[in-house]
Order: sequence, then C-alpha cells, then structure tokens
Amino acid sequence: MTIYGTPNAKRPANDHSLYGRPPVEPPDEPGGRAPDPGGSSAASRNPTTGTVYGRPASFVRRTTAIPTSAAEAAAPSARPSVTPPPPVPPPASPPPMSPRPASPPAAATPQKDHRGGTLYGSPETRLIPRVVEETALIPRAALLVEPEAESDVRPGRHASRGSLRWLNEKMVRTSATTLGEIMITFGLVLLLFAAYEIWGKAAIIADHQRDLDAQLNEEWQQADPTVSPGAAEQPPQAPPPGWAIARMHIPRLHNQWVVVEGVATADIKYAPGHYPESAGPGQIGNFSVAGHRSPAIFWDLDKMRVGDAIVLETRTSYYIYRVTANKIVKPSAVEVVAPVPGDPGATATEPMLTITTCNPKWDNYERLIVHAKMERRQPRANGPPPELGG
Repeated sequence: MTIYGTPNAKRPANDHSLYGRPPVEPPDEPGGRAPDPGGSSAASRNPTTGTVYGRPASFVRRTTAIPTSAAEAAAPSARPSVTPPPPVPPPASPPPMSPRPASPPAAATPQKDHRGGTLYGSPETRLIPRVVEETALIPRAALLVEPEAESDVRPGRHASRGSLRWLNEKMVRTSATTLGEIMITFGLVLLLFAAYEIWGKAAIIADHQRDLDAQLNEEWQQADPTVSPGAAEQPPQAPPPGWAIARMHIPRLHNQWVVVEGVATADIKYAPGHYPESAGPGQIGNFSVAGHRSPAIFWDLDKMRVGDAIVLETRTSYYIYRVTANKIVKPSAVEVVAPVPGDPGATATEPMLTITTCNPKWDNYERLIVHAKMERRQPRANGPPPELGG
C-alpha cells in the first residue's frame, strides 16, 4: 500500500503513522487534545496554529487518521473527538482614507526638502519635486559656462589634461637643460677668450719683445762716429715702420718694452709706438708714445702717480723723466701730443714725454694720458741709474 505518493511505503497493521515513519507525539497544550495511547493517530493538528505534528501542514491533506479496519471505521466514537478551533475573526477594515487635498494656489510659497528641491506647499505632497521650479531657480551665471569648463567633466578629460601637463613640464625641463648647456658652453668660451687675452697674448707679445730686443742690441753694437757721447740722440733718418728705436722702463709697473717707430695698427701690435712727428728721446719737445691697453703692455698705466720715474734707454744714454700729470681725455683730444701738451701753438722749451693708451680696460671710447718732464740725463757707459737699481 502506497500512502500519499511515497513509493513502496506499506503500513503494517499495527502502524498508524503517515508516510511510513514513526508517529510523533504532540505535547500537552491547553485547549489541544491528549496524546493517543493507542497510537490510532500518527499526526494531529494544533487547534490554535493549525500545525500538524510530525509534518508541516502544507504536506498533510487530511487531519484524521485513516481507518485500517472495518471495525475501526464502524466505531468512530471510540476515539476521543477533537475540539474544533475557534473561528478566526475577519480582519478589521482599514480606516477610510481622506480625500487628496487640492493643489495649492499659485500664490502659495513652495517648500524645500533637505536636498534643496522645491516641493509643493502641502505637507502631504512635499515629497513630490517640482522640476520646473528647480530649473527656474538656477542662477543665470551658472548657466553661462565656457565650453572649456564643460569639457572638463567628459570621461578621460583628467587623463588628457594630466598627459598635457606632463608634456609641458617635459618641454620646459628640456628647454631649461638645453639653455643651461648653451650658457655653460658660452661661459667656457668666454673664459677661454679671457685666458687667451691675458696669458695667450702676453706670451705672444713677450716673444716678439725678445725679438725686438735682440734687434736693438745688434744695432747698438755698431758704433756711430758721428754721434758724440754727450749729445741728444736722433732716431735714424726715415726709419722703417716697426723698427726698434729705444727701451722704455717704468719701475712703478715693474716692466720694460722696446719702443718701435710708428703708431699704425701693425706697428703697435706687439710694442709701444713712437709718433713720427714728435721729438726724439732727450730732445726739446714732446716724445710721444702710444700703446695698447693689453695685460702685456699698458694694462696698469692708471697706477702711475705724479713723481714716478719713466726711463728711456738709448744706445748712449739714459733719460730720466718724472710724471707730472695723469688724466683721461676724449679720443679727439690730439693736443696732448703737441710739443707743448695742451697748447698746440706754443713753442717747446724743455724735453717732455707723453704716453697714450685706451681707457677703460677692454674698451677704447676714452684715452688715458700720462705726461712727464725730463729730470736728467745719464751716460749709458756709467751704468743704469738708481731708478733702475743701478
């Protein structure tokens, strides 16, 4: 016998359970029925909750035991009866709903919720947003947005801006690095140029001065019977440009140079030059000399002071001059090399010496002038004067 769809589940004669499983005795509950000592009922219903002990109520189609014999079916009163559950009262009907209030008049002041939205003025409908009024309350300045600002909120805009910023920073760094390298290279070139001007040219001038000194010594070794030892010497008649004619010693500057004839650019490239129209060494007039303001020649001529000695050395004599003036003039002031310095029309009455050079250093828009007056003459045969350590 199959009970309620359970396959091959046959109930024995003395088994009153459902689905072929042992019965479950319900607990004693107030208002419920007592347990069946005879086991006539395998599952009973709780009169209050409707639960069938042993199985959920949804799985049980009948709440009474199935009779197993004709005698049991004929005498149903032998089993105690089950008290039916009290009727369940019907649920109370909900209170009648009040009619929906009418829309507020247009003059009513709208309310706002916690998010700032504009709502109807009625408390019952305050959760309904009024989209039209929200749009109307947007400030006009907020609507006037530039296209660039609106494009900032597009997807990927921040990444693009970051890439552009990185590219700009890279370009700036590259430009700064390149500019720095160019400036460093330019600085090195300037340093090399300055080193050449100070030490390179000085070495070249010193080498040419040694050649001129050798030329001057060779010339002086040739005796000239027409010149008396005590007379002032004249330079050779029409000496060639660049020809060595004398030595100039300046103890203040701790230096000496061979003076050549001529003041052209080629003549004074490596030595001071003598103005051809001016007087000779020891003669009445103005022995004028011009030279570059280079570190190897007249670089420190501005250090000369009044009273300093300037010594001219020729083949027969030393001529000692004393500085009388040190001044700066314009390049057009040619009167400084006149026979009487500063007075071109005057007649010279004493031997003078003038040195001219560029001013300031590294430029030539002015001229530095040093004037000196001859103090005495000393024969070369007597040795160097005291001004030269003799």
